Amino acid sequence: MARRMRHGLDYFPLDTSWDLSMRLLKAKYGLEGLGTVIQLMQMIYREGYYIEWSSETRQLFCAENQIDEPKLNAILEFCLGHGLFNQDLFKQYSVLTSQAIQRQWIKICLYSKHKNLGIDARLNLCPENSDAYGQKREYLDSTSGKNAQNSESLRDNFGDFPDNDGDFPDNCGKFPQNPRNMQEIGTEIKEKENKEKKSTLAEFCAQPVENKREIQALIKALAQKKSAFPNGPPASK
Repeated sequence: MARRMRHGLDYFPLDTSWDLSMRLLKAKYGLEGLGTVIQLMQMIYREGYYIEWSSETRQLFCAENQIDEPKLNAILEFCLGHGLFNQDLFKQYSVLTSQAIQRQWIKICLYSKHKNLGIDARLNLCPENSDAYGQKREYLDSTSGKNAQNSESLRDNFGDFPDNDGDFPDNCGKFPQNPRNMQEIGTEIKEKENKEKKSTLAEFCAQPVENKREIQALIKALAQKKSAFPNGPPASK
């Protein structure tokens, strides 16, 4: 087959529980069988969604993973017979791939920055994903359209935002030129309260005294207010 552009991934996910085919593989070949399949998948995803399985590839795989060729051939035959790799494409084109591998590759690429996501028509086992790049563009265009609609709605409700001058639009109101701080406001409130207390005490003191009981009550009231007026009560006007 002609040399193609590399569409490999930097990672691929593994299921936390194996399906029936992988469980049978483990039961027959143990961890060596599982490790072999995982290494093959790693090679496939590193290149894209398939690899060409030639005699050179087989020899290199045996050398790098320290497995003898007859054992590798037996494990690979088991995988082809149980659907872990597609047997028809292997016989026709000598490639290792599967429908699950292609779907996983498409799924990852759709949410990444990969381009040219189309699968070779001869190897495509996922007709629903025959135009993955077009699907990605359609998704991005629809998302962009929604964002544009949201921006238009904001402009209708609040008007255009200022460019660089930092001023708010007229319909948002304006702040006072010299806003008072909280300390000044608190001082005014205290002064108002003290003024009201002074006025009340002055009015009480201005009332006529008719008997001794009223004098005693006046003295008691003055004693209670003494702490609030260290310099003595204000003179009545």
